[in-house]
Amino acid sequence: MIEPLYWGTLAFSGICAFSRKIQKDKIANQIAVIITVLCIVLIVSANRQGNDIINYVRSYNSTKTFNREPLYHLLEVMGKAVELNFYQFRAAVSIIGYVLIISTLKKYTRNVEFVLFFYCFHLIFMDSGQLRNFLAVSIWVFSIRFVCELKTSKNLIYYCICIILACGIHTASIFYFILVLLLIRGRKTFTKALFGLGAGMALLTYLNGNRIPYISIIISFLLGEEQRAQNYFSSVTTRGFLGPVGLYILGIWGLLFIKRQMHTTAFNEETIKFGNIVLMINCCFVVAVPLTMMNLTFYRLLRNLLYFNLAVYSNGYFCQNKIKQRWMIMLFTIFLCLGWALFDFTIYSSPEYTIAPVFNGEWFWK
Repeated sequence: MIEPLYWGTLAFSGICAFSRKIQKDKIANQIAVIITVLCIVLIVSANRQGNDIINYVRSYNSTKTFNREPLYHLLEVMGKAVELNFYQFRAAVSIIGYVLIISTLKKYTRNVEFVLFFYCFHLIFMDSGQLRNFLAVSIWVFSIRFVCELKTSKNLIYYCICIILACGIHTASIFYFILVLLLIRGRKTFTKALFGLGAGMALLTYLNGNRIPYISIIISFLLGEEQRAQNYFSSVTTRGFLGPVGLYILGIWGLLFIKRQMHTTAFNEETIKFGNIVLMINCCFVVAVPLTMMNLTFYRLLRNLLYFNLAVYSNGYFCQNKIKQRWMIMLFTIFLCLGWALFDFTIYSSPEYTIAPVFNGEWFWK
């Protein structure tokens, strides 16, 4: 039953995403989004296989106290306190995550279904097995509103609180603190500086055999002999990083294309501002490229940008009056998402570990 539900959800979301009549009807649009999200929750929570899920179940059923990622373990305690099994717990926290994401998308794009449609291409399968990453990213997506609004100390504090909460679920979220620079004066200057730093570090990393110079010394100084961190930074890749880095660059190209259309179509001021900030965020994330070159696990940082990029592509499609331009945006987005799907399903992992566990899964209440 899960596979028919997936294909039905994909078709329904696609019809709603590209129907201008539905998108212009506020009530119909909201109903469509609610239906799609509920279906996505059912699909995501069906996965009961894979090493990640086995570890999540073991963690949920454990009586041990964990110091790492305390917020996630607090959520586990709360789930067990109301007598939820792991699969019911995952469905509940997934709903919270999607509420955070959708509330942000609705704030910055009028075509949320466009994002959900392309989300169903492949991110839905990755999130079904990477629960902590999904929850942390949902908090980060929610926190972007504080970056997009006025550069005040209050928004800076709110953003930092959100990232601290995200770190309590997945420690890799500490990377998102780099966007604090966008809440300080001189956003463009900091963006250019980070972009230059990241590009320079990527070149040095490549020349150093895909290993960031002096990274072992830096990690030992900051984290001591913490074994988990040492494992992340002790490996190197060969050319596996080319896929996600190439798709990351292609995503930026798409943002630049939309940016050139902003002053010739029906973009309002808030939409233009959001597009510009998402472009800055993408440029700042070039500092994740050296990390990805060293360990492919960090490619998720680049992939997580899809949530914001899809929102900008959605605005570009919805606000574009020329049919030819709309087709270009749609075909580009399909190509980009298929590229990410190809990497995730055939290079980084395989359909056996990503798609099959979802299609062969069960309803969360069973």
